[in-house]
Amino acid sequence: MGDLWLELIVFGVLLLLSATFSGTEVALFSLSARAQGEIAVSERNDDKRIRSLLSAAHTVLVSILLANTIVNVAIAILGAIIVGSITMAVGWPPWIVILVEILLLTSLLLLLGEVTPKMLASADPIRFARLTSGIVWPAHKLISPIARPLSGATRRIRLGTDSRGNAMSAEEVKTLAEIGEAHGSLGEDEKELIHSIVEFGDTAAREIMTSRVDIVAIDLDLNLEDALEVIRASRRSRLPLYESDLDHILGVVYARDLIRYLGKAQLPERIDWRSIMRPPLFVPGTKKLDDLLSEFQRLRTHLAIVVDEYGGTMGLVSLEDVLEEVIGDIQDEHDDPAHDDIVAISPGTYSVDARIDLDDLNDELQLSIQTETFDFETLGGLLFHLFNRIPETGDTCSYLNMDFTVTEITSNRIQRVLIQIHPT
Repeated sequence: MGDLWLELIVFGVLLLLSATFSGTEVALFSLSARAQGEIAVSERNDDKRIRSLLSAAHTVLVSILLANTIVNVAIAILGAIIVGSITMAVGWPPWIVILVEILLLTSLLLLLGEVTPKMLASADPIRFARLTSGIVWPAHKLISPIARPLSGATRRIRLGTDSRGNAMSAEEVKTLAEIGEAHGSLGEDEKELIHSIVEFGDTAAREIMTSRVDIVAIDLDLNLEDALEVIRASRRSRLPLYESDLDHILGVVYARDLIRYLGKAQLPERIDWRSIMRPPLFVPGTKKLDDLLSEFQRLRTHLAIVVDEYGGTMGLVSLEDVLEEVIGDIQDEHDDPAHDDIVAISPGTYSVDARIDLDDLNDELQLSIQTETFDFETLGGLLFHLFNRIPETGDTCSYLNMDFTVTEITSNRIQRVLIQIHPT
């Protein structure tokens, strides 16, 4: 009986070590920049240990995984011995003993050795790292002679770079983010942010632009009073200036440049728009967003006119549009929630803006529209393709497991669509 108690004590210690290593893996690698800054200047002993661990992050990760694996194997072996001795003593048949061992040990390892410590570490990583650094740091020092060569070997496998220093592909980064979320070291928002950053460089300006038909601009012949009314109605601070039509954009007018005229007793009848306009930035529809962002920074401008292969205006894209591709929608006081791209009506039924990008629609509603096979990018383009004509309000069509109903159309342009998704 004394041996059994000793085995149970050792089993409990091993389970505690498993929880320590699992939780510390999440805690160390999810410390915020603020937490790392706090640790960097701290004189606490536990923070010094954390700094030492973070200074060799890749090798430490290998040490933690190696130590956790050793501990988990020991738990499995010792647990099997303990459960086997108890159940065999009461005369249970061998197959029940094996079943109990599998179910009991798996539950204990998963609940106490993985899930619970990782949840605690995610909730307060700096506190968890400080509590466990006294165990993890000496364990790393003990295992590092084995972990260091393993770390060097894994660096040559394409987890970040290969032996020639080539960067990993976008799909590999996204896969690592998925693994990080599954293991608890990354939250869903952090995973989505990584995905957005990875996809950022592959997104073209035409995919996020405001289309030509939605451009609000100032005509060169417009007087100041009418131009101010256009600015008030559009609630935009920067508007393109054009002559004759939108294919002849001359520049960009900033609303703030018109403030000097507002204090006068009478607004001038005519205004020299060319003297106050800013030079326009023209970009092709294929320009990638990372290059466009660099262009915005270099020229210190916020607006670009997107042109097609013939030099005609396709649309415009703003700095806000570019940033939203990474951090998501930026809502301000002028945004109307009633005009959101997707509004849930009931389970499986949505009111959708026809201008929404099909890839975004796939992501938001978990659809499987094969966008690569089409030469259009929006829901409106898909509906024109399906109808093969200009639809009218109330017209319906089906595609895959979805029914589409046109609910709003203006000047031959589909505005909003009701989507009903049927279970497959």
